Amino acid sequence: MQHRRMLPSLFIIGCLTGAGPLVSQDVSICHTIPVPPVGSWVTYHSTGGYNDGEKTRLAITGSERHGDSTYYWFEAKQEGGKREQEGPQIYQMLISGLFSQISVHAIVVKQGQKPAQRAPDAFVAMMAPHAAQGATSALEKACRDAKVVGVETVQVPGGSFRATHFKGTDGGEGWVTRDLPFAMVKFVSRGGEVTELTGRGTGAKSSITETPQPMTIPGMAPAKPSH
Repeated sequence: MQHRRMLPSLFIIGCLTGAGPLVSQDVSICHTIPVPPVGSWVTYHSTGGYNDGEKTRLAITGSERHGDSTYYWFEAKQEGGKREQEGPQIYQMLISGLFSQISVHAIVVKQGQKPAQRAPDAFVAMMAPHAAQGATSALEKACRDAKVVGVETVQVPGGSFRATHFKGTDGGEGWVTRDLPFAMVKFVSRGGEVTELTGRGTGAKSSITETPQPMTIPGMAPAKPSH
């Protein structure tokens, strides 16, 4: 079922757009990338391959205080390309930390024109630890295996950046910098698909304007529609 694949997919997005491959140069970066300020956003465009023409926005759209902790709403919105007829695909997670520090406390998904849905709390509690463990393992592998080529000036539609160029063992390569939310400037897959930064800014709001409906999963009580 699609909602069962959604959570690990978001962690993969985090690993690809994070600074894990920089760790050959700076081991601490796997553990020290903070959640960007509320309202921060970056956009990307992909050319070539399966995702040709797809646009992606990553953002921190809000925060919630729970006891002594602050949680943040992370949003990934994908549209265009092969998704053109489906409409935007929007995934949101309430998180505390990124990458190896990540903990997920809520999940909301909206597919095209369908109503937004919030996953049951029991589903989040069951799936989040497994996804986080998988993401951490992938991140550690990227940290261990990636080769840093050097620091270069790279020009993309979103601007010019001094970024660290890395090459992965799978044949992909990318350019990342601490100066961007979620770090990635450009990524080229082994198959030649290119994903480039097209913009960045502040003031991001949730792309979901309606109150999410409780997602129905057999055997689990629905989440309360609080977001």
